Amino acid sequence: MDARKAKSRAAIVAAFSELLREEDYGKITVGDIIARAHVGRATFYGLFKSKDDLLSELVSDICTHALDDNGTPLDDPLVQVEHILNNLWERR
Repeated sequence: MDARKAKSRAAIVAAFSELLREEDYGKITVGDIIARAHVGRATFYGLFKSKDDLLSELVSDICTHALDDNGTPLDDPLVQVEHILNNLWERR
């Protein structure tokens, strides 16, 4: 991904994250996201298929980060859940 796309993606993810703290997911529109991110609709759809796709990628990124323990994935599902919950608690 080139630097311009990476910057736009980061702006969209940040805007979406902010909006999720302010509004219910169902009330957030792509228009709200692109207005907050200061990107065009074509840029949004060039990076994400939909608002649901954006949410899916955000959750996937969070879970991947939460399950990464110094570069080594955790094997035990109970340890994974504990690690995720601790990570979420620290970032509340």
